[in-house]
Amino acid sequence: MKVKGGARYGGMVKQYEPGKTYHIKAILSVDGHTGTYYVDGKKAASRMFDTPVESITRIVFRTGNLFDYPSIETPADQTADMPRADDTDPMATFRIANLKTTSADADSAACLLKYDNFAQ
Repeated sequence: MKVKGGARYGGMVKQYEPGKTYHIKAILSVDGHTGTYYVDGKKAASRMFDTPVESITRIVFRTGNLFDYPSIETPADQTADMPRADDTDPMATFRIANLKTTSADADSAACLLKYDNFAQ
């Protein structure tokens, strides 16, 4: 598990164990331009935001390797297929039981999402 701040990544778990339940807490501060991340109650990483932000409007969870191609430097007109265009990656899954946000800043809002409310 990794978090990104600016151009650098911070590792949150040294040895990921499939099937293990991790309790993750993220404290994101718009005023301080920082994110501090905890795994199972222990501070795992702290990162500055890439640029100042006015608000935090979404949280993204994803699996797999970082996509770094095509990039802003990739020519618009391609004459060949993308590398690995026909490859299939192995299935990767994660489960989120609950997500709660609270304000670390003076004038922010918060929300609470529970798995049971969204289970299909």
